[in-house]
Amino acid sequence: MDVFTLIIRCATKVVKSAWLYFIKLYIPAVNRDMDEAFNLALSDWSEHDPTYTELLHLWKVAKEYIRNPNSYEALDTGTQKFIDCFKKRLSGQPAAHNYLMTLRADEQAKSEELNLQEHRKTQKSILDLKGRMEELNMAPQYVRALLKELPLEQGLEHTESTLEEMLTNGRIHSEGAKCLIAEFVRFLFERTGKITEEAKRLRKAGDSYLAETLEEIKKVLTGESEQSLTAIYEKLKEQERQNEVKALEELIEAAQIQFSFGEARTFYEKLIKLAPTVEHHFNYAYLLQSLNDFDRARSQYDKTLQELRVLSKKNPEAYKPNLADTLNNLGNLLHATNELEQAQSYYEEALKIRREFAELNPEAYKSSLAGTLNNLGNLLRTTNELRQAQSYYEEALLIHRELAKLNPEAYKPDLAGTLNNLGNLLCATKELKEAQSYYEEALRIRRELTEFNPEVYKPDLASILNNLGNLLAHTNVLEQAQSYYEEALQIHRELAELNPETYKPDLAGTLNNLGNLLYATNEVEQAQSYYKEALLIYRELAKLNPEAYKPDLARTLNNLGNLLRATNVLEQAQSYYEEALQIRRELAKLYPEAYKSSLAGTLNNLGNLLRATNVLEQAQSYYEEALQIRRELAELNPEAYKPDLAMTLNNITILYLQLGKKEEAEWAYQEAYTIYQELANLHSKADEINYAKTLVTGGIMLGRPLENLKEAKEILSKYPEHPEAQGLLSSIEEHSKRVR
Repeated sequence: MDVFTLIIRCATKVVKSAWLYFIKLYIPAVNRDMDEAFNLALSDWSEHDPTYTELLHLWKVAKEYIRNPNSYEALDTGTQKFIDCFKKRLSGQPAAHNYLMTLRADEQAKSEELNLQEHRKTQKSILDLKGRMEELNMAPQYVRALLKELPLEQGLEHTESTLEEMLTNGRIHSEGAKCLIAEFVRFLFERTGKITEEAKRLRKAGDSYLAETLEEIKKVLTGESEQSLTAIYEKLKEQERQNEVKALEELIEAAQIQFSFGEARTFYEKLIKLAPTVEHHFNYAYLLQSLNDFDRARSQYDKTLQELRVLSKKNPEAYKPNLADTLNNLGNLLHATNELEQAQSYYEEALKIRREFAELNPEAYKSSLAGTLNNLGNLLRTTNELRQAQSYYEEALLIHRELAKLNPEAYKPDLAGTLNNLGNLLCATKELKEAQSYYEEALRIRRELTEFNPEVYKPDLASILNNLGNLLAHTNVLEQAQSYYEEALQIHRELAELNPETYKPDLAGTLNNLGNLLYATNEVEQAQSYYKEALLIYRELAKLNPEAYKPDLARTLNNLGNLLRATNVLEQAQSYYEEALQIRRELAKLYPEAYKSSLAGTLNNLGNLLRATNVLEQAQSYYEEALQIRRELAELNPEAYKPDLAMTLNNITILYLQLGKKEEAEWAYQEAYTIYQELANLHSKADEINYAKTLVTGGIMLGRPLENLKEAKEILSKYPEHPEAQGLLSSIEEHSKRVR
């Protein structure tokens, strides 16, 4: 019997209207198949004609089944039998069956997209909490131990009260730590609350096994269960693919909440085998990059990049911003591993995309545009393309000032970062007053931020203190430089004790800088101690990650060579120089723009040592190689490299005199004199002392007029605290005694 005939026979407008609404759910091409399946299911289900009440009930159940395939499972046996018949008949109607599968797939895709957005938000929050906890001496083991002591099962209010008691009795070491644990606990309750709601939804939908899995994860997070997250996964692995993907996403978040990043990585590998989506590859790459596993992170980013290039061609508006994120992150990774040319290519492509989207939607994309500008500036500063780097930094600064006015809390840290970067660049171009101004503005912001939130901003404060120390050391404001260095060193020691993997490189950098300053002030023993501690750290780091830390290792070897040469420990000094030279030749061959300058520095230093030990021909070879490099660099960037060129010219002047090459000595001296005189007119203390040194060389060794020595003496007398200046004054006095 035809169902429409039956409805008309029942003479009920309500039923007829309802059925017509049911029919409207489907496109015309499948109406016939749906009608046929329903009629056949009625025949299969019962031998007698259904009553009006039965027909209305079965229609409602069929409609609900179309919306939710698990909706009938809790109903009576007779109704379940009808839906089983309906399902069987639908499978025999190709058009209706295919359409229904398409509806199911669309619903699943929408649900997965919402889940991915939620997982990405959670992962970012957890990694941020991880970083802040590490900065506060809160290792994962310590956090887990505290959580086990908290009465999480008694609710948030009681848990927060217990935290206050733990602070009072000293179980938690500081107010800052207590606040961060409280923030984490609130996040944990929020997350477990979402897990509970999701488990309820799944149970209502009939997916009791996945609901049970989520409930087990919640018990682990709240301390009600001692089982491991891996054990939960083992229970789940036999389930069908989509349920397993959902569970793995929850497990990844839970592992990160527990700071169990080894498990998180394991789960990501399994997830990607099941669902190798762009989002999963990108999120896994981001996690690996944050854990400094650069090789695996790059592999995941490369897969993401390949897919996004295809997708962005098909749908630019949807996928180009994601493509820019991936390119930017890849640029950061390759910059860290010294693959500079490819890093620049990725940054520039990301910049092009972000400019395009920032024009269309400034509020949404200006911040990310400034981020890429900053990153490109950092890279170009590394490769000594300083003017272009400055242009990018200044554009980023303009954006960050604008954003910080609108939202100081969100963007002041970024503003300070850009000011710091500009200060670094202007130091490299010898624009020291402007550099100092940027540094001091950054320092004010970072002190303010550190007072408000020391756990988060202490590392940034130490960084700017270090940079200001470098600038003041260069301008011979040595006492203030030392004060900044020592404050930075204290912070970096604290941070490195709490989190060695993250902060040991910063500690070594500050040790190196303090060593340089103390060497300049003739506190040689303490300088040597700092250098050796830095060397030990850099050797350890370079074994684990040579691409990232070999440059720092070479710098420390070079500095130790300088100190030992000054204290006449010449054999050991030569050994350190030669090791530094070998590293810097390798680096300059791979990345000439970045490392030619430091290569020339070591060549110059080796020349000085060999000249002192009368190995004059080899010394000349090293000086001339250094001179050639420094001429090339000075032609490209006179402001940055003319001082180094003059230094080598001054040194080779003395060597030529030792070799009896008076004409070559005169020529080299005159060029050095001209450069230093020009630089001294800019009133830099360091350049004034170097100019005076050249005057002394000319007056004592080349027989230049006595007026040169008088001018040198006048300059050097202005720097009573500077050891080199005082040493040169002593040389002038000794020379004066000899010629009387």
